[in-house]
Amino acid sequence: MSQETPARRSPPHVLLVSAPLQGHVNPLLCLGRRLSSRGLLVTFTTVPHDGLKLKLQPNDDGAAMDVGSGRLRFEPLRGGRLWTPADPRYRVPDDMQRHIQDAGPAALEGLIRRQAGVGRPVSFIVANAFAPWAAGVARDMGVPRAMLWTQSCVVLSLYYHHLHSLVAFPPVGAETDLPVPVPGLPALTVGELPALVYAPEQHVWRQALVADLLSLHETLPWVLVNTFDELERVAIEALRVHLPVVPVGPLFETGNGAGEDDDCVAWLDAQPPRSVVFVAFGSVVVIGRDETAEVAEGLASTGHPFLWVVRDDSRELHPHGESGGGKGKVVAWCEQRRVLEHPAVGCFVTHCGWNSTTEALAAGVPVVAYPAWSDQITNAKLLADVYGVGVRLPVPPTRDALRRCVDEVMSGPEAEAMQLRAREWRDKASAAVADGGSSDMGIRDFADALLSLSAELGCTTAVQPRAASEMSQESAAAAATGMAPAPAKAKAQPHVLLVSSSFQSHVNPLLRLGRRLAAKGLRVTFTTALRDGIRLFDDGDDNDGVRVERLRGGGMWEPDDPRLRVPGDMARHVEAAGPAALVELIRLEAEAGRPVACVVANAFVSWAVRVAGDVGLPCAILWIQSCAVLSVYYHYVYSLAAFPSGDEADSSGAVTIPGLPELDMDELRPLLIYTSGQEMWRQMLVGDLGSMTEKAPCVFVNTFDELEHEAIVGLRKHIPLIPIGPLVEPDDDGGVVDSSSTAAAHDVHGCTAWLDAQPRRSVVFVAFGSLVDIGHDEVVEIAEGLGSTGRPFLWVLRDGNRALLPEEALDAVAAAACRGDRGKVVPWCEQRRVLAHGAVGCFVTHCGWNSTAEALAAGVPMVASPRWSDQRINTRFVVDVYRVGVRAPGTPLTREALRLSVEEVTVGPEAEAMAARAAILGEKARAAVGDGGSSDRGVQAFIDRITSGGAEQ
Repeated sequence: MSQETPARRSPPHVLLVSAPLQGHVNPLLCLGRRLSSRGLLVTFTTVPHDGLKLKLQPNDDGAAMDVGSGRLRFEPLRGGRLWTPADPRYRVPDDMQRHIQDAGPAALEGLIRRQAGVGRPVSFIVANAFAPWAAGVARDMGVPRAMLWTQSCVVLSLYYHHLHSLVAFPPVGAETDLPVPVPGLPALTVGELPALVYAPEQHVWRQALVADLLSLHETLPWVLVNTFDELERVAIEALRVHLPVVPVGPLFETGNGAGEDDDCVAWLDAQPPRSVVFVAFGSVVVIGRDETAEVAEGLASTGHPFLWVVRDDSRELHPHGESGGGKGKVVAWCEQRRVLEHPAVGCFVTHCGWNSTTEALAAGVPVVAYPAWSDQITNAKLLADVYGVGVRLPVPPTRDALRRCVDEVMSGPEAEAMQLRAREWRDKASAAVADGGSSDMGIRDFADALLSLSAELGCTTAVQPRAASEMSQESAAAAATGMAPAPAKAKAQPHVLLVSSSFQSHVNPLLRLGRRLAAKGLRVTFTTALRDGIRLFDDGDDNDGVRVERLRGGGMWEPDDPRLRVPGDMARHVEAAGPAALVELIRLEAEAGRPVACVVANAFVSWAVRVAGDVGLPCAILWIQSCAVLSVYYHYVYSLAAFPSGDEADSSGAVTIPGLPELDMDELRPLLIYTSGQEMWRQMLVGDLGSMTEKAPCVFVNTFDELEHEAIVGLRKHIPLIPIGPLVEPDDDGGVVDSSSTAAAHDVHGCTAWLDAQPRRSVVFVAFGSLVDIGHDEVVEIAEGLGSTGRPFLWVLRDGNRALLPEEALDAVAAAACRGDRGKVVPWCEQRRVLAHGAVGCFVTHCGWNSTAEALAAGVPMVASPRWSDQRINTRFVVDVYRVGVRAPGTPLTREALRLSVEEVTVGPEAEAMAARAAILGEKARAAVGDGGSSDRGVQAFIDRITSGGAEQ
């Protein structure tokens, strides 16, 4: 008896329903293209009219265009009582909305029935905002649906909190400067709220909005938002408490094919780079005759060429016709995205509709904001004050005000910083929609859920989504660990044992990792061969959930043994005595009812990995330097790149490694690859690398994906990397720098009080880590150099370093500090707290990775004075890749080199741009370790993995 071949199931048919406004049609149509590229059949529908531009032709016969592995077609809403496309009443938005709310439901129901009649039954509906009548039809016909919100997540959150009275909004007519605090949103006032918050209840658009928001509680499993995680992460996470929001934007078409605006492109081609002022106020906003005249004269007075879109319905208001008057060009329409991406465009004068806002951000173009109504006022606030990419034009506009605003954006003191931030947003937007980006993963998850409908008979409900930001990083982390996330089941949390080498710069990041693991519910014990000078809390105490048990017994030296002060002697001793002490500690923990489930060891304690394997425990490794340095070592040890050897190492050659910039010998020579007399450390390094490839199921790296993405991707081909940094916690002890008793306990030398008395971004902070010793002559030069800057300075000069110095050097330090009472010299401070203080404007550092990561996380520009190990490579990235600092010429430092370097970072031509880049990296670092950030998800993936095996240990 032959087995019947199962029939091939058709892909689900997704119907997209849009309000017939250009700003609503464009993002939904873009979403349709992206969904169809995932293998879906997508039909787009709206009410066509003469004022609407559509790039799709109607497909009454069922024909569709291929998009990826799916198909996309357009079928207009028609029939019944709908006006004909040429009806002039469509030109009045309020009249059009009332008409479609009345006539649209019957037309949509007819379309859905026709699809079923020709063998294309609609299995899912996606309607954008302000089309609640489509939601009603879907509900009545039993078709599952989702919403596409075409404005920002901030605006959606404001409307939602206002409608449901979740926070207290000031009453109608309140003063415009009254604050409106909403969770997850930036500081906003009444005057910065979207217009519909206080619109009358009978307002047709407010009625549509309220109906939309109320429909979200009909167990709607997807609220797609035209934004991206990196742009509105905090607002998204806060609103997810109430709604299943999934960012899928920015939603606009890519590519630069020919079009009907080729004349604009040809004109732009003839203009210098970043010289053109582009002016467009969207498809709805109408400005009056007087305003038009002021804008025209203001543009002419800037001296810049300009391209101004004046719609046909407003053309009679323009005083100069198509010439624009002088250097300008006036057109009735252009493909806005294509114009914004042209290199000649340097400024965008915009009404700040959300489509225009996201297109400007995605093109990296600064803006002059001229909002009219709706969400535009809030968007203008975001562009100018939150995203930092523009200025706001005063209302009503005058020619002089417009000229000043254009000058400020194009050539003012903040212009370079604005342009830099705009380019940063451009890169983030591009990454979000690229393969594997945050928004791409959101669309992929949504499409996968819809495809599952075709595999389930009688399916009427879409699959509950997970956040796109969770999907992408968890997938990478799960792949890196070789384990899927753990199933949820009740059991005791496993016990993680952290094993560190006895260097402060190794202890700190591992201890901070322990605190993060403990904060997520794990039992964590930290151990090392304690020695005098290592700063920890008391042995056996619990600090943020982390216990310390020092390695002892088995011949381990006591903490005050002077031999522990010699790094090589200490390392050899711990390598010999440490294994027995660690085995004993693991045994004692089990006897005390705290059996160890997993060991995490940092670099240069590969003996701990061996012990874990011997006693049958899984072991992870924490690499405490950058991913770039790890990649260099890995490619060297496994001969994956051509490194000079022997005498060649003294040459001026360079090494090329995937994911890294070309590195020259000056940067490579201080590494363990070439440093003479370091055979013991080299052997430890080789042991670590062997463990990473053979024994460790995951390798934590003290970095974050947004900082070293290319290096991480390149090295993941060889090592199961999980970035979990920066391992810098501004709230380790209850808050950022403050005057609380907790903070005071860590500020024994009064640094915080001294910093509180200094002007913002005025202080030069100097620290060279826990190992670098500065000699007599260099100390004198640094002291004189700091004194000559004219700036207040805070200098950490360790007691161990002071002991090596003669009296005259210490006298020079004291004299520099006393000069104008500007300086403070201390033997120790909590570096991350100092760097996080608003008074610090520059960090003179050796560029050890901990110091580099702490400066990046604090957003502080650097003067780099590298000495050895990884410090020169870190300096290369700080100066040439991240562009947040300068390298002081020569080592040792001279007074003149220090003075000039500090001036370059604090007041030089690139100082503001450096500060802006540093601030952006600081935001990225904080986001990475925040809830749901890239590094936080890496930590969570590890916890899921060991928790799933915890019951079996």
